[in-house]
Amino acid sequence: MMTTVEARLDPKTASSLIAFEKTEIQKWNHMQRLVWHHMNHPELSTCSEIDWLKNKFGIKERTANSLVKTVEGRRKSLLELKKIELSSLKEKLKSKKKKYQKRIKKLNKMKEKAARNKLSEQELVFYRKEKRTLHFMKQSIDRMESRKMKLEETIKSKKLSMCYGTKKRFNAQWHLKENGFKNHKEWRHEFRRSRDRMMAYIPRSEETFGNQQCHLEMTDEQGVYILSVLPGKPLKRGKPDKAVQGKVKFSWRPAPGESRSAHLDELDKELLRHKNNSFDRKPLTGKILRRGKAWYLQVSFEKDSVPWFTESSHGNIGLDFNKGFIQACETDESGNILGFKRFELPNHGKNA
Repeated sequence: MMTTVEARLDPKTASSLIAFEKTEIQKWNHMQRLVWHHMNHPELSTCSEIDWLKNKFGIKERTANSLVKTVEGRRKSLLELKKIELSSLKEKLKSKKKKYQKRIKKLNKMKEKAARNKLSEQELVFYRKEKRTLHFMKQSIDRMESRKMKLEETIKSKKLSMCYGTKKRFNAQWHLKENGFKNHKEWRHEFRRSRDRMMAYIPRSEETFGNQQCHLEMTDEQGVYILSVLPGKPLKRGKPDKAVQGKVKFSWRPAPGESRSAHLDELDKELLRHKNNSFDRKPLTGKILRRGKAWYLQVSFEKDSVPWFTESSHGNIGLDFNKGFIQACETDESGNILGFKRFELPNHGKNA
């Protein structure tokens, strides 16, 4: 199971780290967008994305690998979302076509009567209203068919489009006053901050400290670690890489009856594995992101699997998943029903 711990970078103890991220984050995200474009158009280059990044920007291989893995992860997630959207669209289209065919048969029967002027005044009003409704329903079906074709083509070609910084914020440039912007320059500044706000350091399992680009070291102080970040570009030959360092404090509240958070215990356990070069060590993914004016560190790692078991000494809870709602039932230790509860899902089956 993946676990993520987060800490806010203190401007006093991690000032050099924050300054480094401010200078590098725009370049980092620019390279990410270029990698995305390169993956959409592989015919533009004969070499791999990693080699292309190394040749174009002169960065280290591990930095290029991190950028490529980040983009691959986003593209994979987006592709799966497209598949889910296509599956949902097919179901809706099938249902709408079925309704349309049923109603058009009824309308065609009324059409014959209307041609012979054998409809009553009430039936004639209904006939005209139904004719108009089915016209718009046919247009809706055509739009859904067009959307279905586009989704199938996108999934087949894997040429995915995504707006970094969100489409909503991008479209705000056309309605500046309504979105609280004085001019286009102010919008551009906010859009770039939203677009370029995160750097993800994706590691390999064999790397030192779980992540050579962004790694933690334990200190004697509880919950305090030394964070070291290596620059993406190599220095001159013969000179070792100089890491940018700063202190990070995780302020996790321990569970009742515990003196320390279980998440930090798991993190310490994983760091010790890497320090001792244990065979069962796992990679640590580091992310540095900006929210407003504050900077945060996120460390993700895989926790040891905990064996689980079930028992009914305190009763049971059963869930029945249905279309549009979930029905819950609670029983006691003897199996007697204690109560029911229904959870409505008003957005079930709707597109995001």
